Parts: sequence; structure tokens; C-alpha cells
Amino acid sequence: MGVTLLKLMSKPHFAFGRFEGVRRAYGGLQRAAQGLARRDAVVRLTQYGRVLGARVAGPSGLVQSRHPAAVHVASLRRRSFSEGLMLGQAACEEFISLATNMPLVGVDGIESITYKDLASNPHIRAKEPILSLPFSGRSPLVQQLAADPLLLEPVSTFLGYWPVSASSWLFWSLCNDLPLDQRENLNQTVRFHYDVDGLNFIYVNFYLTETTIESGAHALIEGTHRGKTARQLLGSSRIDEDEARRCFGDDRVRVIEGAPGSGFFEDASCYHKAIPPRTGDRLMLQIRYR
Repeated sequence: MGVTLLKLMSKPHFAFGRFEGVRRAYGGLQRAAQGLARRDAVVRLTQYGRVLGARVAGPSGLVQSRHPAAVHVASLRRRSFSEGLMLGQAACEEFISLATNMPLVGVDGIESITYKDLASNPHIRAKEPILSLPFSGRSPLVQQLAADPLLLEPVSTFLGYWPVSASSWLFWSLCNDLPLDQRENLNQTVRFHYDVDGLNFIYVNFYLTETTIESGAHALIEGTHRGKTARQLLGSSRIDEDEARRCFGDDRVRVIEGAPGSGFFEDASCYHKAIPPRTGDRLMLQIRYR
């Protein structure tokens, strides 16, 4: 099914942000506008349409990178992703504590349950694919990380302009017996799809627990931020597994595994998906820059 008129009218970026040419043109316009006006090096944290706070860009001491910004940007442009980020142990432990002890919300109507309460509520675990921390962008730790130049330099170079906002998502992907179709009906993206999160955007993802293909690793199809067919651009943003492998080949499918704290940049206009965890829960922090 193509983009509906209603969705086009309410969210025009959902149609236009699909096209690489539009994203690059938008980047050029933003760069020109920022060049004409004084730009403060400030990152504005947003979530659910609200501004949660602002942070002056500066080293956080929370993250390290194995590569300079230029290497990350080149990999993003060629492969749709770039690995090589690592959170410090203390930062990783603090994020885990936050996601374990603070009230979480589910996608099946569950509200205000903590992760540690799941042990005594197996019925909740059985029906929820994801539990997330609402308004995680209020966390000073998240704000410090989002404003770190080790993230912002590759992000702004790739976007072509200083990001106008950043939103964060801290969430558990739960190990349970939910079938794929039920997970998908509950908004867990377990089928290959591409995001249209604005007219230009990029994500930074951090695993906070040991993450393998068995414990909920992220998968993507390398280089598919470009080169989609007209039908793929104009129709559904989702694609079946068979069609994905037939169109792009098995050799371009990447499963990104990592130790606690490991992170990667992602142009989420590529085809990607969540792999349901089978041996343990996965905790992930995602920062979305626009």
C-alpha cells in the first residue's frame, strides 16, 4: 500500500524523507540557514514533541571512539553504519541502574512497572515485547552524552548541519515466547524496514547488556540508505525477508553484536530490524539526531 493521503497531509516528511536527494537537499538548506545566523553549540533534547532540556556541547567523559569523525562518516555513507564507540563502565552501569529501578512503560498498556518487578510479574513479561523509560532525555547523563563532540562531530558532518534536536530512547527488549506477528502488532520492528524520522536524521545506538544474535542484536542491510527501487520508496517501508535477501543479497545483511557499552552510528533510512531475544533481555540506548 502506498503512502496514504491522510498520512501525507499530517506528516509530509513521511513521504519526502524517504528520498536520499531530499535528505541531502534539506541538509544543504539547513547548513545555509545556520551559516547566515549565529549558531550556539547547544543540543536540545526532545521527546514526544516536547523540549526536555538543552546542553552546551562539550566532552562528557562518558564515551570513547576508536575512529576519527571522518572514518565514521565515510562508513556511514558507504555502509549505512559505523561501529567503534564504547561507553565507560561507570556510565554503562548508571544507565543500567536507571533502566532497572525507574518506572517503565510497555506497548500493551502496561504503565509504571520497574524492570526488577518483572520477576514477580511473569504475566507482564509474557505479553510485552518492549519496556521503555519515558522521557529518558530528562536524564543529565543522557544529555551529557548527546552533547559530546565524539558523537556530534560525525553526526553534524553526516547531516550537513548542526542537529536541531536529539531525542533518546532507553528500552528493554524482552525475552519471551511472543510470536513475530504479535511482536510486530505491538510495534516491535522485527521485520526489515526503513525509518522516516524526519527530512534528515541519524541514530547513535548503544548496547548496555551483552548482545548477540541470540540476545536481541540489531540487524541491517548494508548500503540500503540508497539504491531502493521506486516501489520500495513509494510503497510500504517494510520488506519481507525473502524479498530483502533476493533484492540485496545475503552478503549485505549485517548482524551487529557487541559487549556492554558498545555503540554504533546508523543511517536508519537503511533497511534494518530488531532480532527478538531468545536467551536474555537486551537493554539499548538510542539517540536520534535531526
